[in-house]
Amino acid sequence: MKNPIYTITRTILVILLLGTSAKTNAQKTINFEIADFNEVIELKGEKLHLEDPLMDPTGIILSDTLFFISNKGTDLAVDVISINSGKTISRFCKNGRGPGELIGPFSKQYNYEEKDFMIEDAVGQKIVFYDLDMILADAPKKYNKVVHFKDSVMVHRVVKLKDGNFFCNLIGHKDGYMNCLLSSEGELVKFLDKYPKIKFPFNPEEGVNIFGPRLGISSSLDKVIMPYDYSGLISVYSYTGEKILEFIGPDYKELDLVYRNGSTSLTTRNISTYNFPCSNSESFMVPYCGDNIRSAHTPAYHIFHFGFDGSILQHFKLDHFVTDIAVDWENNIIYGINLDLEPCIYKFKF
Repeated sequence: MKNPIYTITRTILVILLLGTSAKTNAQKTINFEIADFNEVIELKGEKLHLEDPLMDPTGIILSDTLFFISNKGTDLAVDVISINSGKTISRFCKNGRGPGELIGPFSKQYNYEEKDFMIEDAVGQKIVFYDLDMILADAPKKYNKVVHFKDSVMVHRVVKLKDGNFFCNLIGHKDGYMNCLLSSEGELVKFLDKYPKIKFPFNPEEGVNIFGPRLGISSSLDKVIMPYDYSGLISVYSYTGEKILEFIGPDYKELDLVYRNGSTSLTTRNISTYNFPCSNSESFMVPYCGDNIRSAHTPAYHIFHFGFDGSILQHFKLDHFVTDIAVDWENNIIYGINLDLEPCIYKFKF
């Protein structure tokens, strides 16, 4: 027979361990306003000289001395530009339905350790991985792997995690799920949180049209950053899918909605808030708009810098707007796409 003192002690230890675990996994919520930043740091942009004009850029990714510029409506969706020379040294990601081609190139991610470039095909429901050496050598075949999503989920945006799994926004789900984890082979691991409750009914299979989440990943691939357009909300998840942090602000407001003919939609009174974040392992920056503008290219004159510990770090005000950013954390440089008249890239030192 077990000693009753041993049993009681063991029970207390288990309770303490469970309590510690619950405390560790608890979500931290930060409500903030503009005034909570210590100061507004004004940055002047320097326009980069590029040998070839940009097409219709929608995103920018930085890797060492290379820019990866994604374009809309071009036959080859990604340009590779040398920062040092300003020359376009390669193009890849062919539009089409053939092997390694994409019908609708969408979210993109550069994986530094593997030195490959991941592009989601939002229409073809798959991910294509391109090898950097093959890209730079302009090899006939530049991709080395394709992962197909299964029919049980309709993926909207996707990022690769440190364990090889994928974190995905969903276009929607019949049961209202907003996110999920997929395995490295595209199989469903688990559904995550559901869409927030709103005052009108909506089709949960098209929920992304109302909530408009963006998606980013930390450089260590262990934290997922999900800013929302329109609602002034940023959620941060662990790579295992738990929501660990949430920033609410500035001037957070409930979505302004209208219900007509059995359908719920956003009104033009909603403001555009956040665009895609850029992160290192400890913190992230995210462009902020704050105006009543609804566009695929949300112009932002502000960049907020937050820590993954919940800290409110820096507020930058730019003299030229940006739609998407890449950050050189080592040299304290923000690169941003600007679409005023002719598309270009501005460099901001901070």
